[in-house]
Amino acid sequence: MHDGSGDAGKTCWKCGTFKLFEEFHKATGMKDGHRGECKECSRADRRRWYEQNRDKAIANVQRWREENPEKYLAWRKRYWAENNERRRRSSRQGHLRRKYGLSIEVYEFLCVAQGHRCAICGEEVEKLHVDHEHGTDFVRGLLCGKCNKAIGLLNDDPGLLSSAASYLVRSQLPLGCGDSTPVVRRGRTPSARDGIS
Repeated sequence: MHDGSGDAGKTCWKCGTFKLFEEFHKATGMKDGHRGECKECSRADRRRWYEQNRDKAIANVQRWREENPEKYLAWRKRYWAENNERRRRSSRQGHLRRKYGLSIEVYEFLCVAQGHRCAICGEEVEKLHVDHEHGTDFVRGLLCGKCNKAIGLLNDDPGLLSSAASYLVRSQLPLGCGDSTPVVRRGRTPSARDGIS
């Protein structure tokens, strides 16, 4: 057991554990330049205080925000810039778990298993959407945004999808859609320029 002497660290006066100085918050008033309680004990104290004084803490923060709008906006902008990737990942993780019951690790495994390609069109995209059966929430695979939207607009109905595919491959009916028929705009008298004499 360490006796707490030396310049590499010290013993926390709360938990009695010897820790390196980096495990203590800095404090200019202290002889060694660090607070007496370690960061872990300090966090535990703050959590306890917050649980006992939640309404007061929220009111204090709201009051500070109202009294210091410029400082608050500057802090928020800096926080978002510094934590953008972590926030995005955390938000994505929460969305996957709430909506599909997937962890971020399972989603990333599915991406790798599909070669980061859409299961329908095969296009390689940065962000694949989770395709699931709406009645059972059973996850079918990962799709690009276009394919996911397309099957959603056709109500995930294989019959409608098959009908749409048949429509696209059959030959166009000879309806003469405007090739030789003059178009006359409303509110204008037809003239020779329109091919009508």
